[in-house]
Amino acid sequence: MRWRIEWIGIALLIFKLAVPASAGPLEEWAAAIDARDRGMASAASLRAELAGQAGEGSPVERWRRLLRGDESPEARAADAVALVDALFPAGDPARWEEVKGFWRAAEVPLPLAALDAVFYGAKALLSMQDGRAPWLARVLVEALAASDRARTVAFRAAPEEVRELLEELSLKAPPPPTGGWPSGKPLGRLPLAHGVSGWVTETRATMEGMTFLNAAGVPVGGTGVYAWDRERGRIYRVLDSEPRRIWLFYDD
Repeated sequence: MRWRIEWIGIALLIFKLAVPASAGPLEEWAAAIDARDRGMASAASLRAELAGQAGEGSPVERWRRLLRGDESPEARAADAVALVDALFPAGDPARWEEVKGFWRAAEVPLPLAALDAVFYGAKALLSMQDGRAPWLARVLVEALAASDRARTVAFRAAPEEVRELLEELSLKAPPPPTGGWPSGKPLGRLPLAHGVSGWVTETRATMEGMTFLNAAGVPVGGTGVYAWDRERGRIYRVLDSEPRRIWLFYDD
């Protein structure tokens, strides 16, 4: 209870410093919170509408349509909502750490495809001419940021495209007065997910700073069965050792 009181006191102080002296801090604070609550509440109706408008096809087909980006923002947002519902337990991005496995035919890691679903969905929503859409984008992205592992993998090492997306989102659907996104050095580009192709030695993957994935496609510390080269946008199988007099290579 004490930490909550202290947090509220700090937040009020920050807000007081941020608004003009002529404004009433408590009134401005209440108005901002009320606008946010109304915006976030409006997202539920749009999500329900979009869920019923998703195009035909399997989850991997929806993911591929999102990456192509050749449909209307509404169609892409509908595919993204359907994909979020299919990949995350109970459709909740905050449960990203529970997403495991691959689309076997394409060998695409589901944990990374789930991140794409949120970010591509948010991009589509921010392009829609619907006042509820930015708030639905915020609902999805904020939920993903509630996962500690996702904050590290998808936010602190986010591609520049994601950083631009978050900036636009903060303008169209403002965060709480004390809100903000995790930050770090930009890395790679969208999409985050790719099909597994080619091989790389564990030594080379380590030397080049690749992120290892375990057998369930989950990013892990140490070593793993797969290596995710975020800079090049590739995922490789990892060999246990490097054979003598044979230099293994992969495509750029």
